[in-house]
Amino acid sequence: MTKACSKCGAVKPVEAFGLEPRVKSGRQAQCKTCMSAYRRTDKALAQQANYRKATAGRRDAQQAEYRTAHREETRVRNRARYAADPDRHKTRAKIYAATNPVEVNTSHAKSRNRPEARLAAIERAKRWAADNPEQWKELRRSKEARRRGRKYEAAQGRITSAELLSRWDYFGGRCWICHEPAAVWDHVKPLARGGAHLLSNLRPACRPCNAHKGARWPFVQKAA
Repeated sequence: MTKACSKCGAVKPVEAFGLEPRVKSGRQAQCKTCMSAYRRTDKALAQQANYRKATAGRRDAQQAEYRTAHREETRVRNRARYAADPDRHKTRAKIYAATNPVEVNTSHAKSRNRPEARLAAIERAKRWAADNPEQWKELRRSKEARRRGRKYEAAQGRITSAELLSRWDYFGGRCWICHEPAAVWDHVKPLARGGAHLLSNLRPACRPCNAHKGARWPFVQKAA
């Protein structure tokens, strides 16, 4: 079965015409090729933009309703799309984040504040800590040192985890005072005495020596 295009006049199979349930034939008057060309014209693009603007609220509500009713199905479909071409999705996400920083930050904040999101994040952190015990200990030591630095408004520099691990290994993971196995970072010149939270002012220490040294400055190390 064939049909003549009202635009180009070519006679083509009905399959070459898009579906249009509002007309008797059930097919559009113009073939798909002509319709595709028309949709790229300025007039058509303007009409599409005006329609999207006029129906934005209704469309958003419909999409939200569909996502709620088909939440798991939508997640599976989105994951499959991402797995098929992850680089493409990462690039699009980076472009969107760069051009819409406020919207992205607001969306992330809402997601993080959801109870189920917080619980999921906690579970992920627990699993990561169990799989990476040494890195987890290093992160905790570093976090505590930064917290104390903020408390005393000490001068701070950017210290990477790799730098901290390298310095920890430099001392053999042992307390710089008693040479027993270390557990925390110690600021050689205490923050409370104006010391800086810099790599050069950090040394590993055991908890007893760290507590005994406290905020003493200058600290005189007893001979072994």
